[in-house]
Amino acid sequence: MRTIVSRLSRAETPRKIGRPGGGQASDPYDGVMELDPGYSNVRVGVKAIIVRGTSVLFNENIDVDGNRVFVLPGGGQEHGESQVEALRRECEEEVGAAVRVYDLACTFDLISAKVGRHRDSGQVFHQQNLLFWCDLEPGSEPRIGEGHDPHQVGVKWIEINDLHTVDVRPREVGEWLQSDPSIRPRTLGTIREQSL
Repeated sequence: MRTIVSRLSRAETPRKIGRPGGGQASDPYDGVMELDPGYSNVRVGVKAIIVRGTSVLFNENIDVDGNRVFVLPGGGQEHGESQVEALRRECEEEVGAAVRVYDLACTFDLISAKVGRHRDSGQVFHQQNLLFWCDLEPGSEPRIGEGHDPHQVGVKWIEINDLHTVDVRPREVGEWLQSDPSIRPRTLGTIREQSL
C-alpha cells in the first residue's frame, strides 16, 4: 500500500482507490492506494516556442509589481483536450495566430506561491510545463489575441541573442534558448518562487 502525503490537514480520512485491471503480485503499485483528500493536482501547461529567423515570439505582460516581462505564449491544458489542441487554442487566444506544433523542446516544473491568484494567498501553484517547437501557419501574423490574459499588453519578437537584455519569465527559459542547441537539456528541472 502506498500513501501520498499532502501538506494539507491530516485530520481528514484518506480515501482508497483501486487500480483498474489490477496487476501482477510483484507490482509494488498493485491493489489499493491511499490518497489524502487534500491532495492537490499538478496542472499541465503547454508553451509555444515560435521561431522566425533568429527571433522568438513572446507575450508582453505587466506583472503584479508593474514590471514589463516576457513569457512564451501558452497556458493550461483543459480536461479532455490534447496538448496540441491546448497549445493551438492558447496561441489563438494570446497571439491571435494559428500555429503548427512540432516536437517537444523541453519541460520544467514551476512551484510557486507567487503566481497569479496564488500570490500572497498562502496557496502553492504547481504546473508541469511542456515547451513545444512551433511555427505560424502560412498567412498568420501575431497580434494580441481576443482571448488574451488581462495582464498581457502585446506580443513581441525578440532576437535570441538579446534575450538576456529583457525580463524573460522564467529566466531559465531565456537562458535555455540562448544555450548551445547541441547540449541543451530536455528538462530545466524545478523552478521555484519566481513571480510571473
